[in-house]
Amino acid sequence: MNIIFFGSDSFSLPFLDDLNKKYKISLIITTKDKVGGRGLKVIETPTKVYAKEKNIPFIEVIKMKEYFVEIKKYDGDIGVVVSFGKIIPENMINMFPKSIINLHPSLLPKYRGPNPIRWQILNGEKESGVTIMKLTKDVDAGPILLQKKINIDEEDNYTKLTEKLIEIGKECLNEALELIKNKKDIWIEQKGEVSYAPKFDKKFEKLDFNLEGEYLKRKILCLSYEPGAYAFFRGKRIKILDCSIVDEKYDGDFGEIVFANKESFGIKTKDKILIPEILQVEGKKIMTIKEFINGYKPKLKEIFS
Repeated sequence: MNIIFFGSDSFSLPFLDDLNKKYKISLIITTKDKVGGRGLKVIETPTKVYAKEKNIPFIEVIKMKEYFVEIKKYDGDIGVVVSFGKIIPENMINMFPKSIINLHPSLLPKYRGPNPIRWQILNGEKESGVTIMKLTKDVDAGPILLQKKINIDEEDNYTKLTEKLIEIGKECLNEALELIKNKKDIWIEQKGEVSYAPKFDKKFEKLDFNLEGEYLKRKILCLSYEPGAYAFFRGKRIKILDCSIVDEKYDGDFGEIVFANKESFGIKTKDKILIPEILQVEGKKIMTIKEFINGYKPKLKEIFS
């Protein structure tokens, strides 16, 4: 099958690389370069970088409808979408003889939208998975060909769960393409409770120790390792990338260090004590709690705000 691949970020890349070893990728469609970082450098999407390395034709899009004629020239049998970031118009979906399929990292119809992995961790879900569905004009609402489930472990952060979903997702996507190629694909309409996973805004990354400890832990995990949940300590932004929660009572204000020793320290939340395990001071490397204590020697009654 002649595949046209739609994808733009680091989650897309392993799927693109895996498919390129087994199928003909005639075109990669990605979003435009971004400008960011120090010096406002131009940042190419990972899939664009891959396309250039492998000499695969690529198109960078802004408004999808403007590229209909150009994409049609590549005569794709099927489109594969993984974390693309643009809505594909219906006339473009209908361009493909075998339609366009989308790999979505949740058990649809739960967590439709652009941010499903983080929301599943934040909400304390016990299982996740991937769904292969047919693209329709409604976002993440098309009929399902395959789903595969995995457990979410208590210590899974965004990075770990993403890696697990990529591995099971590659298997699922290859299985789906084989079913389609052999005309054994059976599609089932989505059933069950629908929920949505919108993007977080930048304010969400800041920790509020007035909230419950278990919620704060899930928040830290869903933002780890990037972009990282943070608080301020001695005027510096400190990312907390992993933590543990203990059910103990101490007097003090929310965000206050209520115990400290050579091994660890605890921050008071609304109901429990949060112990940072992995931290990153702005401009510094990631460090363990012991390394942080050795370097900064946090004291009782100091505040993480």
